[in-house]
Amino acid sequence: MSESLLGLLLLTLLFLLILVGLLPEILRWLAGRNVAQRQQLIQTVRRLEQDLQTLAQQLDPFHSLQAPQYRRIDDEVTQVLAQVQAHREAMAAPGALLFPDLGDGRWAVQHFASYPQDAGRILHTLRRLRELQRAAAEGEKMLDAAYQELGRLHEMPQQFRQDIQAILLTLQQVRDHLQQERGAGITAIQPWEETYSHIRRRAVQINQQLQASDAISLEQADQVGQALDEVEAALAQLDRETQQLQQARLACDEQFHRSSEAFTTVETTVDLAHVPEGLRLLLGLIATLHEETAVLRRNAQFPQATALLTDSDTLVGVATAVIAAGQQVQALQPRLADSLTPQAMAALYQQVQRSEDELADQLAQLSREPMTPLPRPLLPRLHSWQTRMQQAQTEATAWEQAEQEAAQRLTRELNQATTELNRAWQSLSRLLPLAEGDTLAKKYHGLQRQRQEAANKPLPLQRLVTAVRELTTDIQTSRDYLQQRYDSLKGVARDYPHFVSRVEQEAANWRCLQAQVAEIKECAMGMQQVWQKVGKTGWLDETHELLDEVKQLNQRAQGSYAALQQQVRQFEQIIAHIERTIDYVQQMAGEMDNGRIVRVLGMIDLQYEEAYQAESYEQALAALRQAETFVNGLVSA
Repeated sequence: MSESLLGLLLLTLLFLLILVGLLPEILRWLAGRNVAQRQQLIQTVRRLEQDLQTLAQQLDPFHSLQAPQYRRIDDEVTQVLAQVQAHREAMAAPGALLFPDLGDGRWAVQHFASYPQDAGRILHTLRRLRELQRAAAEGEKMLDAAYQELGRLHEMPQQFRQDIQAILLTLQQVRDHLQQERGAGITAIQPWEETYSHIRRRAVQINQQLQASDAISLEQADQVGQALDEVEAALAQLDRETQQLQQARLACDEQFHRSSEAFTTVETTVDLAHVPEGLRLLLGLIATLHEETAVLRRNAQFPQATALLTDSDTLVGVATAVIAAGQQVQALQPRLADSLTPQAMAALYQQVQRSEDELADQLAQLSREPMTPLPRPLLPRLHSWQTRMQQAQTEATAWEQAEQEAAQRLTRELNQATTELNRAWQSLSRLLPLAEGDTLAKKYHGLQRQRQEAANKPLPLQRLVTAVRELTTDIQTSRDYLQQRYDSLKGVARDYPHFVSRVEQEAANWRCLQAQVAEIKECAMGMQQVWQKVGKTGWLDETHELLDEVKQLNQRAQGSYAALQQQVRQFEQIIAHIERTIDYVQQMAGEMDNGRIVRVLGMIDLQYEEAYQAESYEQALAALRQAETFVNGLVSA
């Protein structure tokens, strides 16, 4: 801890030693240096004074000259001299600064202890001397620049020779510009050509004067300088005007070219022999404006020509809108018959027609002076027609888009409906392949052909969708009905052999029933023959006729079978009654005459045999009735 305090104490003492001993000595050295710099500054100020006097004397002959070239440089040099003089005056009073004398016989610290204010004076003088030194250096630079400008004054005649050559070169460029304009068809350039000739004559005179001698007096140089200034000003004005002329002509030509191209494009889009009256007048007015523009262009009246071109562009825009709307609306007319909303398009067509008629009336009444722009009140009406035509075109585009969307939607519906139709057709074809001439087949294939004709046509597509769906329903109904008839009759046809066998069994003992058995067999054979044709005809109506025939044969056979069953049942009922009665008689045999019973039973057997062999139902029934009478006689006895 004590070592740290000791070190800090030593550093403090060292700092105080430097502050008290070294710093005052540095101030003493600066004070001496300030005195030396004052002497150098005094010498610099004297040298500047001498240079100013010399330069002013050399510049004096040029003060009286009036040529702008001399006046400009003379004014610049004079201004520089005034600035140098200001710097010199600022440096000419160094005595205003304080230079304390510290002497060499004692320590500087002793002096500053007695005169502490001298430390601030020394530092102030040091800063002020540096400022004056910088001002002196700046003054010397200004003098150097002034000497250079003075040299330019002496070299001014040579500069005049260079300037006149530049003027002659510029004149050549101006002449080339004028020739270009005349070559471009501009005829009204005589004022610029006259100005060019006058300036060139004056420039040639000045050039001859400068080339006549290598040395000229200041008075001659002053005159030449004034003449050059006048020529340069006139040439600059002429050059500016010719450039403006060329720029205006190029801008006009560019606009004229664009406008002509646009007009040509408009004309090529229509048949000029068959255009509405309003459009014909509009195109004629555009052509007139272009002809007048060409005249104004030749006369270098470019602002007026540009104004006509601007009006022409406006008319071209109107014509473009009229043509586009008219052509688009007209092109859509053939599609009205196939449209879902023909009324909207018809109303739009009438609107376009009315607008064209209004345009024709307005242009027919138009009155304007040649070479003048269109009447300003006409422009808003033109823009109104253009806007209406553009709106009509937009509506026509929207209508066409809606029709296309409707056609696309209906095409999708048609695709779906056609898929269902094909599925129904295939289902029917698996059941009964139809010939090309069948009614349903002709409708089916006809709709396939109509699809190509209805492509992209909303109304035919809508009708075709309806027709396809209706035909699908018809095919499905026909197929279902045909399938139902197939299912109902197929089993009957398949079971007929068993049916015939059953009939034969039921009527096997009865000769009188064999005719009905034969009829049933005939129907069965007919059904087999007809059924073999079903499914092979290729004609729906003929197939139904065959099925009807099968049905009729079945009904006939069933009718015969029903009659046969009724007769058999009647026979069996009588026989059953007889057999029951016989059983009764046999049970009562002890009480009856057996001989009679045997005779009666024999007679009954004979009646049975007669019934079985009878040719007709009535004969068989009579025989059975007789047998029944015999057996009933036994009971009653």
